[in-house]
Amino acid sequence: MRTDPEVHRVLPAVSEHGRAIKALAGQHQEAIWALHQTISRLRSVLLEFYPQALQTFPHLKHRAALTVLTAVPTPSADQKLTRRRLKILLRRSGRRNDPNLVEQILNDLKSPALRQPPQVEAALGAVTTGLLGIIAPMHQAVDALEEELGRTFDTHPLAPILRSGSGPRTDPCSPHPR
Repeated sequence: MRTDPEVHRVLPAVSEHGRAIKALAGQHQEAIWALHQTISRLRSVLLEFYPQALQTFPHLKHRAALTVLTAVPTPSADQKLTRRRLKILLRRSGRRNDPNLVEQILNDLKSPALRQPPQVEAALGAVTTGLLGIIAPMHQAVDALEEELGRTFDTHPLAPILRSGSGPRTDPCSPHPR
């Protein structure tokens, strides 16, 4: 306990605007962490029964990977994937129409690998589908929090000063990597 409070300067009070930014930034970070944790759980499940998916999509956080895996959540489902359907899925996720990419994905997904018994594969496919169903709204929540954080930060009177700082990351509201 300090016995000389008169020697120390009083810290300025945090404004309501500052507390709002702090709350949004904290929840945005928590949402990103929760999203990454769920993607790690998905990676763990896929490693157990669908290693071709991890070979094909090493970065499960990308929307193209999640879109394709939602359409083919099991090794037996990927055997039915056609070029045309894959092109549609990639276009839906915002990827360009690259024939080499389509061929690479098809070859990787259909490569031979050890398989689980059908009942186990179906159960793990249901788990995969469930996790993919959780990840999509989590992405939307992270994006919504990020947008609101950016809007709130931009209205703060000190925002131009904070953005003018030098360094590799001058924008405190820059988009998270995907």
